[in-house]
Amino acid sequence: QASAQASGTVKTIAGAFAGYVDGDNRFSEFNQPFAAAFDKAGNVYIADLGNNAVRKLNPATTVVTTVIPRPNTVNPLTQPVAIVLDRADNIYVANQGNGVVFQYDINGNLRTAIASGLAEPTALGLDNRTNLYIALLGGLVKRVDVKGVSTNLFTVPSGLVPPQIRGLTVLDNGRIVVSDAANHVLWIYDPQAMTQKLTTLAGGKGAGFTEGSAAFAQFNQ
Repeated sequence: QASAQASGTVKTIAGAFAGYVDGDNRFSEFNQPFAAAFDKAGNVYIADLGNNAVRKLNPATTVVTTVIPRPNTVNPLTQPVAIVLDRADNIYVANQGNGVVFQYDINGNLRTAIASGLAEPTALGLDNRTNLYIALLGGLVKRVDVKGVSTNLFTVPSGLVPPQIRGLTVLDNGRIVVSDAANHVLWIYDPQAMTQKLTTLAGGKGAGFTEGSAAFAQFNQ
């Protein structure tokens, strides 16, 4: 069992009930906010899955606005599940509904489709060179470089059950960490490794709540 738990203060910064309401953060409403990311100014961008929109919270003014609205002739968002911003504050949004990752400018204007035909994209990440990494639910991680060239980078192996990748982050050293909710494990991929590039970072010992050494740590999805 876990021997210690982190302490701190949890504070609601926006949202109250399921809905679609902009304005004062105390009365704003979302419908399944699924992921969030920050721009250089510290504004929070939220992939609002149930509303098929991207919302923005300005912490300075405490106001919520819609940056990318519900689907229309110029906005093809469908079930946005992941979001990330690059150094130029371009917004990348992964959509499960149509299997596309779109790029928008900071004002929410559609620029291009970065990748399409994806089987259930679930997470996004960027490295220091603005290469985009896309995790698919079934375990495949793809890289789209700055020239738009797409590469299948690696596939997370099945454990007791097929993988379900839910999170991805790129470290400053270029290594990639992904979370497999189905097998309760964190994987790390080292593109510079000479032999075994993909290894277990922590977990994989079954569902549980155990802290301490990564070799014995347990997670639950």
